[in-house]
Amino acid sequence: MKFPKQELDVDAYFNKIEALLNDSQCHIFIDTNIISQLYRLNEDARNDFYSWVDSCKERFHIPNWSVHEYSNRVTTQKTKDYLSELTKAKTYAKELNNISRFMRGYVGDSLLVGSVYEKDKERLFTDVDDIVNRFEIIANAINKNLVNHQQAVHKEVLDKLNCYTIDSDIFSIMQNLKSEQEFRFNCMLPPGYKDSDKPSNNAGDLIIWKEIIDFCKSEESNIKKAILVSRDNKPDMVYRPSKQSRGEKPNVKDIDKVSIAHESLVYEFKLATGSDDFYLINFYTLVQVLSSKYRDLATSFQIATEHENILDKATSLSCVDENIMGVDRSAESSTEQKKDAQIDQVDIADEKMKYSTSALADEFYDTTEGVQSINKCIEDLKSYNWYVQNPAINELMNLSLSFSKVADTRQNRDSFFVLGRNILQSADGASGSAIYFINHLALNLSNWRDIFKEAFIDGCLYEVFFDSMGQIRQKAFKASYFEEVVKHANKLDKPYLFDFINEQLQQKEEERFVPKVNSNKVYKFEFEFYEKDESDIFNEMKTKLLKINDRDVSETFISDYMASFSDVESIKQNLSTYYAIPVNDIELKPLPEEVKYIYYIDEDKYRDYISF
Repeated sequence: MKFPKQELDVDAYFNKIEALLNDSQCHIFIDTNIISQLYRLNEDARNDFYSWVDSCKERFHIPNWSVHEYSNRVTTQKTKDYLSELTKAKTYAKELNNISRFMRGYVGDSLLVGSVYEKDKERLFTDVDDIVNRFEIIANAINKNLVNHQQAVHKEVLDKLNCYTIDSDIFSIMQNLKSEQEFRFNCMLPPGYKDSDKPSNNAGDLIIWKEIIDFCKSEESNIKKAILVSRDNKPDMVYRPSKQSRGEKPNVKDIDKVSIAHESLVYEFKLATGSDDFYLINFYTLVQVLSSKYRDLATSFQIATEHENILDKATSLSCVDENIMGVDRSAESSTEQKKDAQIDQVDIADEKMKYSTSALADEFYDTTEGVQSINKCIEDLKSYNWYVQNPAINELMNLSLSFSKVADTRQNRDSFFVLGRNILQSADGASGSAIYFINHLALNLSNWRDIFKEAFIDGCLYEVFFDSMGQIRQKAFKASYFEEVVKHANKLDKPYLFDFINEQLQQKEEERFVPKVNSNKVYKFEFEFYEKDESDIFNEMKTKLLKINDRDVSETFISDYMASFSDVESIKQNLSTYYAIPVNDIELKPLPEEVKYIYYIDEDKYRDYISF
């Protein structure tokens, strides 16, 4: 067993999870609470989830005990508990009715002096009655359709998920756990020992874990890589490394830290399978990773969980205090000193540049200069937390009219440029408000001065191609919302809006492949494949080279995880978001009939190939 990690690069961890989710050899299991989450999503979001499940095919599994726990909810008519906020509507209607009656007996003219109801308390009572009546109508409408909603979601679960259940003998597992359970709970051995005091189903987590272990180690399955997705953040299953970094943030705030699988679970998986590739992630992480392709899922999930986020985070913090050690501030100080040294090397005095170099390398952007309301938004957008980002963008939209009066200085242009970068970054990270802002971009910029519209669009497009240090991205471009930005920039009817980004990209043409933005140029993709490796149990043809317009671009398409990039049906869309080329401008050389998935080029094989 390994000692617990106390340092975690969150970006690297997320990249690993994303690669595994796309890895044909990695199998994915879900906890019962993921099924319950479906009741709290809208139809489009649920369809996104089912589409993702279908894309996983035989790699997706639901433990039998999860089916058992869910079935208990269904057969006892308790699935309405999944919708507790909506079921409270009738209770709130009654409370409003009581308040209305109380007002009539208590509110007199003296309480209304200086208000819109002064000397007119009857109008106040009429308005209150109107609110009560309207809310009662709403509550009745919601409750009338709650049963239909529960039945509809349950039917979807039957139709969409029934084929993914594990055929485990849960009765044998329970029988064999009689002695082991007590021992594990007494020794605080994950998972499930925190449930030891539960009056019922205190072994549920342990049974699910045993199902996963047994399934993976069976000769028929022989699974070496696995992910369990759950909504729980229990300290008897996960812990949070105390020092976490993300992007330019050397120390992530405690409330935003990521939980990872307890080392004893990873070790037990290794004992059973010979591999330590086991990960336990929450649904929040899963949705973040899937967000670029499944946008309705990301947006609905944020709405469904926004109200509970603070409570969940607080509970998470209180639960894991036994695993958290003090943060070493010396590391933060060292990082700041390093950053100051880098800033000293940046020429921020060149007034001939359209934007300062600290905006182009926005890791060094100074939020004490420029438009302060925008800078406050930028700071919140850098949190990587939807529940901080969304309110910040909503507040920004409320301030939109005031931007018509902002003076045209380079510092202010920098603010709008960096704002564009960070809203694009937040949309790519699936912030619901950022997605809304991008999807209605022309409207949201309508009251801004033209120079700041230009700066914002420049920032969005620059973020697609360049990282926080101002360097061209070496592999994938950040292009999930590239076509939306281009579409809305064209709506502004200012052709020069693409000049800046094309000038920047032209300087990088010899370094790596870059497209020309808004050019309608056709890009011809050609894949070359290795012959099938008979030792590969999946018998897939792996990618050898990739060319675009006869230029070898393989080095932009390599991975050390050997993950799949796309199924062939989605290849054009995925190439579009990877290389920032509109789908209609992509021409794909026909693929061999036996190719079903496109894999990234294996980094080691590619290095060997070019050395040879």
